[in-house]
Amino acid sequence: MKRLTYDFCVAGNHCWQIKGADNLECREVCQQMEEKGGCKACQIANAFNRLAAIENILGDDYDLDRLRELLQADRDDDLNLETDRPRIDFVDRAEKELQKAANDLEQAARRGAPKSDIFNLQRKVEYKQYVLGLLKGR
Repeated sequence: MKRLTYDFCVAGNHCWQIKGADNLECREVCQQMEEKGGCKACQIANAFNRLAAIENILGDDYDLDRLRELLQADRDDDLNLETDRPRIDFVDRAEKELQKAANDLEQAARRGAPKSDIFNLQRKVEYKQYVLGLLKGR
């Protein structure tokens, strides 16, 4: 998945922008994109939608430093569950989180939740499965 943002760095300070939107407001970009589908083609709307999907996957309580650490360990092929007790505990937690996400998805489907909610819950389950696979070395 490609980045939606870039650092416009002004006077040594980070100034994050949405690619293709610069300093425009969402409504301005949507109006400019009218021929291409309006808000559906709006870079700002796409960035907000992706952020919402990521937050739906991660839930309300997530630790970006821990996610970064896990990703780096995966890249370094340094996940050893046999010798790393904290990671074993994390596997137990990840299994519980996956089960909860799967239950949430099932309940949402039963009650006829909006398609966007179902979609986001499916992404959350897939992410939890992915993280669990990383932790288990699959």
